[in-house]
Amino acid sequence: MRPLLFPLVLILALLTAGSLYAEEWAPPDDLLSTPQPNQAQPLSDENLLRAYHAWQAGNLPLLDALAEAARGPLADYPRYWALERHLEQGTTYMVPDMQNFFRDYPNSTLVPLLRHQWLSLLGQNQNWKTFEAQFTSEDRQHANLLCYHWQALFAGQDESFFDDALHYWHSTSSWPSTCDPVFRQMVAAHRITPTDLWNAMRQALADGCDAVALVNMDGILTCQIPMSRLFTIQCW
Repeated sequence: MRPLLFPLVLILALLTAGSLYAEEWAPPDDLLSTPQPNQAQPLSDENLLRAYHAWQAGNLPLLDALAEAARGPLADYPRYWALERHLEQGTTYMVPDMQNFFRDYPNSTLVPLLRHQWLSLLGQNQNWKTFEAQFTSEDRQHANLLCYHWQALFAGQDESFFDDALHYWHSTSSWPSTCDPVFRQMVAAHRITPTDLWNAMRQALADGCDAVALVNMDGILTCQIPMSRLFTIQCW
């Protein structure tokens, strides 16, 4: 029995010592909260202000670096500012960057604003392939984006939108300039008739809008509906 007793006593002694000195062996309370060298830190107020000033000054390299490192609450702001600056410089093919932003911040109030800015620039540059790939049913609520969508369809020889566009044309006397090319195409296709045009002019006047109709020597009718909104069409 003695040979077996010694190991048992030793084990009990170690267990007892462990219980007596548990506090000495316990890790410090703040060990887990101590920042580790490779642990990403939340965006600080200082870096948020640095990103804002970099955005104002157009310092894109610094803004990109701060946006890339941003984590935690409000990190969507530096990333938004950086993407917006890239858009202002004419960089439109940013599909991975945009999709990452939309994925990382689905509830950010900056998402719809950035989407609208991006799609508007894609439409302005007639980058129809990328525009159509990103255009969704939710974007149809914005008239300027909807008309860019119709322009993209017409560029692909698709006239299936004419009925929807005609309904929209009849429903309002004011539209964004992105719709003008669409309506010119519809006039050329005789889907908007001279009668439709004059009815629209009468309605604009009835609504109290300043509307004028001028015909130049080339037979171009220029309508202002309403206020300073120029719309040029080919008459027949």
